[in-house]
Amino acid sequence: KNIRYLVGVIANLDESKKITTLQFIYKDKNNKIKFVPKNKKWGAKLLDNTNVKTINSPDNCGIYKITSFIKNEKIVGLKLYYKHTLTNKKLDKKEETIGSTRGQQYSVEVLNDTITKKPYFLSDVNSIYNNTGVLGLIVTKKSINNDYN
Repeated sequence: KNIRYLVGVIANLDESKKITTLQFIYKDKNNKIKFVPKNKKWGAKLLDNTNVKTINSPDNCGIYKITSFIKNEKIVGLKLYYKHTLTNKKLDKKEETIGSTRGQQYSVEVLNDTITKKPYFLSDVNSIYNNTGVLGLIVTKKSINNDYN
């Protein structure tokens, strides 16, 4: 995969505002928008396109941390945290939430390179899901921004 960094998420929400399906948005090395998974979604009600919510990062920012909210063994909500891709500055008070924030919290975060201090970003994810919803996320790759000074 030619993934550079995650920049957003698309989710279907049920009537109680809990996530039923997920798809992540990323920018590739040519700065083009792509989707994970490609041409499909993870979760339940895969053909349902009602109550869709999309969160995109601010310009020149990528996701470095994701908090999942789990209830009844399913992801019901996500919180995304951003930092600037060139300055490495975390965007205070810019985290965004999609779905419900009630339930157990689990976070994954990538730190900067310990030697060069260059910023890492989450760059690829996979999912465990079934016909009841998304059960878990697996971060499979991180990317470093080599343009950072």
